[in-house]
Amino acid sequence: MVMTNNLPSEVKNYLARFAFEKWSLEQNDDKLFDNIIIVPCLDEFETLPKMLNSLEENNEFYISKTLLIIVINNSVSAEEQIKRNNIKTYKFLKRKYFSGNPKLNLGIVNAFDDRKAFDDKEAGVGLARKIGMDLALTYFDYKSRKKKIMICLDADCEVETNYLEAIINEFSKPETNAAYVNFEHPLNNSETINRAIIAYEIFLRYYVLGLAYSNSPFAFHSVGSAMICDYKAYIKVQGMNKRKAAEDFYFMEKLAKVYPIKKISETKIFPAARPSYRVPFGTGQRINRYLAGTHNEYELYSPEIFDVLQKWNYLFFRDNKLQSKEIVIESEKIHPQLQIFLNDAKFSEQFEKIKDNSTNKNQLNIQKKLWFDGFKTLKFVHFLRDTAFPNIDMAAALEKMLERVNYPLNIQENRNYFSDINLQKQYLNILRRLA
Repeated sequence: MVMTNNLPSEVKNYLARFAFEKWSLEQNDDKLFDNIIIVPCLDEFETLPKMLNSLEENNEFYISKTLLIIVINNSVSAEEQIKRNNIKTYKFLKRKYFSGNPKLNLGIVNAFDDRKAFDDKEAGVGLARKIGMDLALTYFDYKSRKKKIMICLDADCEVETNYLEAIINEFSKPETNAAYVNFEHPLNNSETINRAIIAYEIFLRYYVLGLAYSNSPFAFHSVGSAMICDYKAYIKVQGMNKRKAAEDFYFMEKLAKVYPIKKISETKIFPAARPSYRVPFGTGQRINRYLAGTHNEYELYSPEIFDVLQKWNYLFFRDNKLQSKEIVIESEKIHPQLQIFLNDAKFSEQFEKIKDNSTNKNQLNIQKKLWFDGFKTLKFVHFLRDTAFPNIDMAAALEKMLERVNYPLNIQENRNYFSDINLQKQYLNILRRLA
């Protein structure tokens, strides 16, 4: 049962409304903390030690102020192999961190045995993150003046030695409430897997670069293992969702509607590049898809989509007093399909409600982001892809987009992009610097 003694009133109120009482924390040291890392863990006995070892290489001062919560989870009907793996993980963590002089402050959530396993309908990474993050609220040292930082990480990641220091330094700034850590998928000895992960990471970074070029307020990466916020921001957006997949996208989107999302570039995480069955989206499934050969992985959105999006964002988000009908008329001048999209989305009706619900400029800006949010932005990109600007060759898309952001290209011409993995790496390294 969650203990609510000596907690701030807003934390008590949040827990009363949204937290579960079924799960609790086994802690290897009865302390409170300024920073808490939350890690969902499903069938990760082989990969978890690398993540732990990389964390242990961080500065001891920052480690001493940080609690690591590992939510070992599976569904009630999970395969026996997964259940056995989780039991091995639990025993390993107890043996390593609950005796002697452990390097990490550790808390374990048992969400794997018959009494605590997830219901099949809700089992997934979203629920695991939520349970860990909600429990984190009860282990912060609220008497400390330091910000209380909630850090998401995955069991199959590794971090750099300055990981905690860079995060804590960024959140020491008054203007930082939500952020994400830069990431890179490590390459390995398998050229096929490398090709898959390069294609996927290019896709991710190209999209964020396109959003940044379009001046979208949602131009950030939604990678679950890179998400960070302080406890006040977490409560403000009513916490993590329970989605089985894309939980990271929707959580970061909620944060972005209220706070600027900062990028922490001074350090990196390294998510594992491997096939995976765990979720229907993300790195693992994109590698599965590449290996299956069911899609052309060397296509990207046309840069012309982001030209339209840029003009729309300027029209919609700028400080103006246009009426809804005027905005719709202006939208047709940008592109006829934009007007069709707005009409299909009942824009005129919705915009009048937005204005009615906004008593000042700040409220109006928030309401605009609530309406044309990250999900609607993605829907609009897909709408233009399907009606006006089909996907184009990856190399052509990259060259055109890099021209738009005024990035000088020093890549040799007349080389076969599809077969030359070294050229692919060059493009990826450029995108890693830009997005």
